[in-house]
Amino acid sequence: MMEGAPNENIVPPMANENERNLNKIDEVEGKNISTEREKTLEYYTHPESQSDEVLLTNVDRKEWEHIGRKTKRHGTTAYDIHGEVCGHYPDFYPVFVKKTEMKQAGYTLVEIPKEQKRTY
Repeated sequence: MMEGAPNENIVPPMANENERNLNKIDEVEGKNISTEREKTLEYYTHPESQSDEVLLTNVDRKEWEHIGRKTKRHGTTAYDIHGEVCGHYPDFYPVFVKKTEMKQAGYTLVEIPKEQKRTY
């Protein structure tokens, strides 16, 4: 493993099961594939997100290439589930996607109030 590279066995701070499943949505041979589950995306409002975007996850450069969303955009500062800068993952950045794209893909979007902490 390269010095300074994140340990691939450690789950990134925001990559819970829901977000890992979202990252699997990609185009394979020109067709969209997805998991057989209820499509719900719970998200926090990120300081860098625009009003028409949701925070999808935090990723590094390698993982960025595997996110198959047309409207994906990356920010600069990744935060953990407690709203703190991800110091343990300095190469990570937030990924935002347009709400319309997620809704068109069949997702229900649920914004988590800032006061509420994630329980996973």
